[in-house]
Amino acid sequence: MLEISNIAGGFGVTTNIRNIGEVNASDVNIIITVTGGLFGKFDKSFTTGVVLITPSESTQYRAVPFRIGNIEILVTAEASNADQVTRQATGFLLGPFVLRLESLHNFLFFFYFISSFCS
Repeated sequence: MLEISNIAGGFGVTTNIRNIGEVNASDVNIIITVTGGLFGKFDKSFTTGVVLITPSESTQYRAVPFRIGNIEILVTAEASNADQVTRQATGFLLGPFVLRLESLHNFLFFFYFISSFCS
């Protein structure tokens, strides 16, 4: 079982993929898709493959897009013996630097927490 433990900005977009299962994750594919930018004209996917991630281990992947403007980031990880997982974030791209990165996973959790508290 795979988990996208985080999406970070800075120089490019960096993500950590962790195997939280009890068996090796084989033939792992990691895809970082960046869309948006000035006038919404940027749509690029960065892909890498990892042969194996053992239980409790993780791997890191960095993509370096180059544009300017607000962006949406979608990270997808899948293995031949594990379900596909995704995680989203938004940020601002200034050349190769990703600023103001906000994970939508955290935002949705916060919204759920607030809405359950108010009802």
